[in-house]
Amino acid sequence: MTTKRFVYSSHALGQMHERNVSKALVEKCFATPDVIIPARKGRLCLIGNVRRNLVLKIFFRESANTIYIITTYFTDKK
Repeated sequence: MTTKRFVYSSHALGQMHERNVSKALVEKCFATPDVIIPARKGRLCLIGNVRRNLVLKIFFRESANTIYIITTYFTDKK
């Protein structure tokens, strides 16, 4: 099994810095995602539980060997 590499857009890196989201947390969510749903423009949205009432949404595209991170943000669990 091949491991996919993560590529972060400059937008994602800027947003992650502002929102205090680490690459380690993003990659941990990919290891144990709660759900992945389709998003706009062929993108996908991974939703991962971070804490009891907090989830991390990660918008990304995927190819055979790469996961391209577009943006991430925290939101309340509803």
